[in-house]
Amino acid sequence: SFCNVLLCCTNQLDIGFGRILHIQILLYGYDMDLYVNNALINLYGKCGDADGENCVFQSLSVCDVVSWNTMITIRTWHGNVEDALQIFYQMKSEAVMPDKVTFLSILEAIQGVLTEGKRIDAMIMHSGFRSQDAIVTALIFMYGKCESLGAAQRLFDELLEKTNAAWNAMISLRTQQGQGLDALQMFDEMLQISVIPS
Repeated sequence: SFCNVLLCCTNQLDIGFGRILHIQILLYGYDMDLYVNNALINLYGKCGDADGENCVFQSLSVCDVVSWNTMITIRTWHGNVEDALQIFYQMKSEAVMPDKVTFLSILEAIQGVLTEGKRIDAMIMHSGFRSQDAIVTALIFMYGKCESLGAAQRLFDELLEKTNAAWNAMISLRTQQGQGLDALQMFDEMLQISVIPS
């Protein structure tokens, strides 16, 4: 119940009611529940209360991958690339294995930072997530935003099954690079193989 109501507060950015809930959580003894704490971190972070977010995170005796992902996602959401990377590497140093959500969040954070992008790509390859379409699409966007369109194109070409999102990523990147004719040609290829535009 607390997790659901905290999510409502987060979606409404209602920090006031969220703080009242936090007091209730403490009174009912749910302050040791990891799910509730992850929801609190998300609430404070999304509402821009860094002190509240860090206080809850630091109070955790055990952090799971969701706790770390929430911290990374919040930093990404606020456009704080350096903090997102710092938390990501701290997570790695504490031997918490990144999952798909971790990699998607950090790839979104580092749009335009090629050296970090290549490093993260190597980790993704090593972790076995390179076969997942959402990850590959995020990598395509990352390389494209780093103006490494060749690397983005190679990733796209390697996809066995090109999803709508992958096509959209490549068309979008070509448009952003001023390659309008190439973007139109890709759109035409997409239609020819019966991929429905979104």
